[in-house]
Amino acid sequence: MLSKAVLVDIYLIVLLIGTIVTTFLIVFSWQRRAIPGAAYSMAMNFFVFLWLVFTILDWTSPNEATKYFWNQVGYICVGFLPMSWLAFSLKFTQRNWFSPLYMIIMSVIPTFVLFLAFRGDLWSNRTYSYFLGSFLNA
Repeated sequence: MLSKAVLVDIYLIVLLIGTIVTTFLIVFSWQRRAIPGAAYSMAMNFFVFLWLVFTILDWTSPNEATKYFWNQVGYICVGFLPMSWLAFSLKFTQRNWFSPLYMIIMSVIPTFVLFLAFRGDLWSNRTYSYFLGSFLNA
């Protein structure tokens, strides 16, 4: 059986490979930004890239406070990733009713969650935070 340190190293290697792949996808989308949905594909891959980077920083943090910080910053990407995926899908399939107004409307819930998080209602209250279940049980 593999030790925990070896498993963490394997996980970090997979995260680094994912970071490299999403970097190439961002560049690829940028080069083809005239294609419908390419800009939203770039945004979606950017959120995946940030999520991977924040996860790498979380796993390599030297102390609990830094690990907690990077764990929570990663939720910024998690909040906006589904919205960018939906925007990419709708734009790529060329739905005529999709507009930037829908992007604003769709961003209300992730923005509200971020507002609560930066206000301290989600991150500072470890007892009642639904986002920290896995972090607190580790």
